Amino acid sequence: REQAEAKRRLIEGHRLQQIGNCPAAREEFTRARILDESLTEATFGVAQCLELEGDTERALATYRQSVAENPYDAQSLTALGRLLEERGEHREALSHYERAVAANPAQLEAR
Repeated sequence: REQAEAKRRLIEGHRLQQIGNCPAAREEFTRARILDESLTEATFGVAQCLELEGDTERALATYRQSVAENPYDAQSLTALGRLLEERGEHREALSHYERAVAANPAQLEAR
């Protein structure tokens, strides 16, 4: 039952994110993760929202958390690489891009 509720909250988080309500989306993603720790996609959603809201420091930390939870998630690796690249941390960014491409060769942004 908790897993079903967690997935419902994850879906709602994505819906809220799409319409631009990132604070509410972050709340849903966080609740989803509390209910089901295996939903690493929720951590990625929180990171995306933080980035969209302009909180790049917290977004960076949350993308790092997302990668730690799922080291083969090409989306998280690419997003982390992009933020690092924007900060001028090219060597570390390249490392994450390379891991993203290894995890998913079709990841165009990482290429």
